[in-house]
Amino acid sequence: MGWRGFIVWFLVCRCAGLLSSVPWAAADDLDVVINEIHYHPDSDLETEEFVELYNRGGEPVDLGGWAFSRGIHFVFPPATVLPPDGYLVVARDADGMASWAPDAIVLGNYEGMLANGGETVTLYNRQGKAIDSVPYQDNPPWPTSPDGRGPSLERISPFGPSSDPRNWMAATLDSGVSGKAMTPGSRNSVFSLILPPYVEQVLWDPPCPPPGREVTVTASISDETDVDRVYLIYQPVRWGAQNQPEQVLPMQLVAGTSRAGSWSVTVPGQLDRTLVRFRVTAENAAGVQRVFPAPTEARHTMSYFHYLDDEIATIPIVFLDDYGARDRQNTFRGDSTFIIRRPGEAGWEVYDHIIITDRKGGYNVFFLDHYEFDGMSQVNVVFERKPRYALAEWLSYKVYQSLGVLAGDVDHYRLIYNGRDAGYYLMFEQPNKTFIRRNGLNNNGNLYKIIYNFDRSLTRSNIIRQHQKKTHLLSGHDDVVDMVMTLNQSRGDAQRVYIESHLAVQEIMDYFVGCQLISDWDGYFNNHFVYHDTEGSGLWYIFPWDKDKTWGDSDAYQNILPYYHFYDMPVLYGANGTPRSGRDSQTWWRQPGFISGAFLSHPDIQLRYLHRLGYVAKHEFTPERWIPVIDALERRLEPEVRHKAKITGANETSLLTEFHNDIESFRRQVINRRLFLLDEVEKRIGPVRVDDWRIYE
Repeated sequence: MGWRGFIVWFLVCRCAGLLSSVPWAAADDLDVVINEIHYHPDSDLETEEFVELYNRGGEPVDLGGWAFSRGIHFVFPPATVLPPDGYLVVARDADGMASWAPDAIVLGNYEGMLANGGETVTLYNRQGKAIDSVPYQDNPPWPTSPDGRGPSLERISPFGPSSDPRNWMAATLDSGVSGKAMTPGSRNSVFSLILPPYVEQVLWDPPCPPPGREVTVTASISDETDVDRVYLIYQPVRWGAQNQPEQVLPMQLVAGTSRAGSWSVTVPGQLDRTLVRFRVTAENAAGVQRVFPAPTEARHTMSYFHYLDDEIATIPIVFLDDYGARDRQNTFRGDSTFIIRRPGEAGWEVYDHIIITDRKGGYNVFFLDHYEFDGMSQVNVVFERKPRYALAEWLSYKVYQSLGVLAGDVDHYRLIYNGRDAGYYLMFEQPNKTFIRRNGLNNNGNLYKIIYNFDRSLTRSNIIRQHQKKTHLLSGHDDVVDMVMTLNQSRGDAQRVYIESHLAVQEIMDYFVGCQLISDWDGYFNNHFVYHDTEGSGLWYIFPWDKDKTWGDSDAYQNILPYYHFYDMPVLYGANGTPRSGRDSQTWWRQPGFISGAFLSHPDIQLRYLHRLGYVAKHEFTPERWIPVIDALERRLEPEVRHKAKITGANETSLLTEFHNDIESFRRQVINRRLFLLDEVEKRIGPVRVDDWRIYE
């Protein structure tokens, strides 16, 4: 048999013996295990979910009357026999699964759905005894790629424990069925008779190495037998230089035993601004290997960055290296990096294997799920043709946030893109499922971006045209069509009841109040997202977007308003029936939006809106509160304006003059817009008093 064969035989017998000793089920029953779970398809369609069973024993097992009754619900029909070494798939949509895997035995349809965030799936026999149970999760130490990135979750060893994440991996990317990384009805792509060694707690010191500094990598590794060999594979990557080949370094046991010990190796130092990617491979006495991180994971290497850290900046410094490549078989991960060094903090943070795409004025940056940046999965880094936009948009988001509106994070970065210093840029968060979850809402609803479209006719095709769907792309627009139609066609009390029962009234009202404060003439008609919280509150929300032409910029500044003196946008702008008015309104005027028109024109809602607007203008949007914010922005960015002039060769005096003029226009906006709003509100409802608004709170 040989010593390796003996070890394999021993471990299999040991695992089988342990399981067969469980008193509450027959031995043959215990040969059936949950073998593969596809809980979060990359399409977001629950109909593509499935659970696969495998009979690891030598006898057929009659599954008639067995059931999934935890996680999902399905009762196996009579005479359902699972042969030895056989597979059976239980699908959410049996017909769909059969079309992907025509050779698989498929049953269905099960009721319910597998939770994307993790849950326990339990299989019971006909006597109600638990046969197998998998408490899968969507975050480490469980594999993360099966969480909406394409691969299914596969069991490594049918004889290993079901509840241990060490016995599960994402399906390999070349094992797909009809282009999908999964193996329904056949042997798993990650199958191993015995478990490979387990690698955990991989650390490196120093975590933020300067140029030339050696880095010591340590890993804790355990195994049922003995770990024979451990080695580290690393590759230095540097923008603008030819990539070096991967290097292999043996790791040494420095503490513990070969069954549970700490292994270490020293990696040579590298040049300034060099990224080092590495992974650890461990092999046991039976010759079974584990690679950490797994090749099937989105973050398939660990990474650190050598950096001299000698720049002085008042804002975060961000290195954005766009290698412009994605894994050809794995479209959910890229080959680019985002590295940030924050002012006043020691060290820097590395976000690797991200995706970067071009956008107007800059870049979209997509971070890996479960390795998000400050809780964000996508940010936009931009600097458009007018430097003012990078200031006004930042201030706009701060105003919305002060009102409690669900607005994305925002910041300024000194951007070093592909090794070139580009000066200060604006960063703002993308509204998406991560943003929605981060703001306390259920993120399984329908998100729409409102795009520019002058046609305001109330037709299904026109509503669909303006609402660009961002989630559940295959499920249609029925909910937003119904909402827009009902909201705009109902009248009187029926309309009020619909608004209060279907719209997040306070949040939407505060969004429109924010538009008033910053003179956002484009924020009622378009330039926002709407979200239907279908599985939570059931309400509709509005999220701000694209707030650069604000704070007095009316698109008419060149001839009519040269100093952004745009303070007279009507207080009921965006409501149905508001007459065209305001200076040069021919240039910036917009029709009411599908939501704003009906919402702001209903008498009861409008009165409440005016009270809220008056209260905020008088007590919150004050010079005492906001001019210090503007002053701080000026102090923070003035050195960056000088830096931008230096690296671009622009005239520093001209850039600084433009910058300070823009800042001063923001101060004037707070003072003069506030006075205009208070005057216009009081013409309609009388003196603004605190108690008048508090009756609505």
